[in-house]
Amino acid sequence: MRGRGSIAVVASTVVVLVVAGGVAHANSKTERAAELFRAQEHERAYALLCELAAEGSRSPEVFHLKGVIERTNGDLALATRSLARGLRLAPDRVDLVVDLAVAHSWTGELQRALELYDRALAIDPDHRGAVLGRARTLAWRGDLGQARAVYRRLLEEDPTDSAAANGLAFVERADRHYARARALYRGVLAQSPNDTEARDGLAAIRDARQWRASASVGTALVADRTQMSGGASLSYDGSARWSLNGAYSMFVPVGALEVVDDVEVRRLAHRAAVGLVLRPNQKTAAVVTATATAQAGLRSGGLGLDGERRVGERLSVLGGVRGIATAEGLATVASTGVSLSLSETAGLQGQYFAARSAQGRWSHVGVAGVRTRLPFDLAARATASLGTGQWSANASLSRRLTAGFAVSVEVGHFRGAFAQTNAGLSFATSF
Repeated sequence: MRGRGSIAVVASTVVVLVVAGGVAHANSKTERAAELFRAQEHERAYALLCELAAEGSRSPEVFHLKGVIERTNGDLALATRSLARGLRLAPDRVDLVVDLAVAHSWTGELQRALELYDRALAIDPDHRGAVLGRARTLAWRGDLGQARAVYRRLLEEDPTDSAAANGLAFVERADRHYARARALYRGVLAQSPNDTEARDGLAAIRDARQWRASASVGTALVADRTQMSGGASLSYDGSARWSLNGAYSMFVPVGALEVVDDVEVRRLAHRAAVGLVLRPNQKTAAVVTATATAQAGLRSGGLGLDGERRVGERLSVLGGVRGIATAEGLATVASTGVSLSLSETAGLQGQYFAARSAQGRWSHVGVAGVRTRLPFDLAARATASLGTGQWSANASLSRRLTAGFAVSVEVGHFRGAFAQTNAGLSFATSF
């Protein structure tokens, strides 16, 4: 019995030594990975951290560093999982909470990011990263008033706080107070001439106030008849909360000649429009549009007001009213709808239109559409005339070829009327 007990003691001692040696080895690798991380040798550090994770490491530091590197590399899904795993191992580690919040904000999960920032501030109310990160996320979500209050408080405490000044400048820029934003950025550059965020912010303000021009040409096959089209537009983004745009377009049926006073002519269709876009704040936009149309001797003019108001992180409500004057009288159209952003690259929209003709007849139309950004832009829309059973559907693809040129193709079908195919090339420039 005594001999067997001695063997047990020796065996347990060996196990303890092996475990202790393994822990020491893991700690050594973790420290080495941290050293490489601090030396900006992220690739070598990441290889060590992946080895430790595969070995079943229970160190929150391993998953913290691993997640930060993944986030820096743009692997946000991996970063979120790594940081969340590290947080489960150390629930009260405030830096982990903050870095996970940053990852969620970068993926667009702003509400989740705000919840994590609040959790970090509950642990450490003065944690600077959490305070600044929460303000930045509020600004990204469109809560500019709350973000502005945080940045102003930080600047009252320390007028030389460049991070707070840059943050407040971003808020003012988003709220289209360009003069205030410009002054803040210049104040930062007076202290730190090489501050990249301030330099980029000033460049963005310059880019926001400029003329833009575009021209387009295209062809369409409509009910077995070919049409050629062309157009041009010019716009100016104003200094504060407005922009002005104008556009002209025309089309001519190819081969559709008529004889007028012994002269062969093509019946051109012309359309001109002028629009004024008003943005009182980041959540609200209104567009006033005046149009004039002439086709085959028939002329009409219109005036409309359309508005959009964001009511949530992803949801906006739409509404509008317009009048169209023709030789027969005045027609009116009212609309309402919603727009839902599914992600940074995709969205849904639905609208309802009620129209009253110059003769007093009412018609009702519902429209639903989807838009997504892939290697090309894809948009699809279905329209139904409620009560008559008439419907149409179309889809369009567009692709930017270079900095200025883009190409587009549209295919549509109209029940009881005709099918159409459009193709076009456009060029746009800024000056």
